[in-house]
Amino acid sequence: MVCHPKELVNWLSDHLLNTHWGYSMAAIDAPIMTVVGVIVGASVAALRHREFNLRPAREPIRYFVFGFLMINFGLILGSCPIRIVLLSAYGSWMAMIGWACVVIGVGLGILAMRWHANRSV
Repeated sequence: MVCHPKELVNWLSDHLLNTHWGYSMAAIDAPIMTVVGVIVGASVAALRHREFNLRPAREPIRYFVFGFLMINFGLILGSCPIRIVLLSAYGSWMAMIGWACVVIGVGLGILAMRWHANRSV
């Protein structure tokens, strides 16, 4: 969920603040509300099934730094993994490198989560 928040922020800033940041062709007539829908839908589902539970982060600085890095790497990559796959199919070397970085990052994330889970048992 990197490109959709970017599109929403850019659309809102362009229309409310006249910034001219630009956004995709899909958002010309209306903002892309995917992120709002996912958050509202997940919250409603969790509340309905009595699973909604806010709790403080154990390591807020670490979560902030990793989230900041993840969102920036996503924006550097070009925002959307589907777009990267399509560009790779057209033979873009930058997209292929980006897609390889996504695969490596997911693999490293899985290994880190497994290591952390095994360590805490």
